[in-house]
Amino acid sequence: MLRDEEALLASLRVALERAEMTNCGGLMVEMFEVDRVDRIADILYGVATGGGLIGYAQIAKRVATRPDFLSAPLDQVSSRAADRDEPLWSALVVAKVTGRPNSGFHRMARRVRPEYQELDDETLWERERNRCYAAAGGRTSGIAAD
Repeated sequence: MLRDEEALLASLRVALERAEMTNCGGLMVEMFEVDRVDRIADILYGVATGGGLIGYAQIAKRVATRPDFLSAPLDQVSSRAADRDEPLWSALVVAKVTGRPNSGFHRMARRVRPEYQELDDETLWERERNRCYAAAGGRTSGIAAD
């Protein structure tokens, strides 16, 4: 019986250690994502203050990720902003080739702002850019960063 109890205690210790490591790892990942979203929001506010735009590659570099990994954090930045009745800050992030946001921006904007359902992409983007600039006290036109 003693050996069975020792085996049970050992397996419980292992299970507890794994659970703690998973929780700790999960918490660290969650904190990292929140920090990245906050950092992106801060960067975009600064871009708006200057009345500018920023490329996907440039903002990705500033938050130590790849441009193709920005979709979720940019969505979080703008969804959170929409919940607070703030501008959709991701309107200031553009593709280097087109100088415009990728199509995911327009889908997200229409999801969080139902009044944009009938607007064309260009009008929607212009409205949100100008909301960003007005909120940050910047100019009302932007120039894309390299």
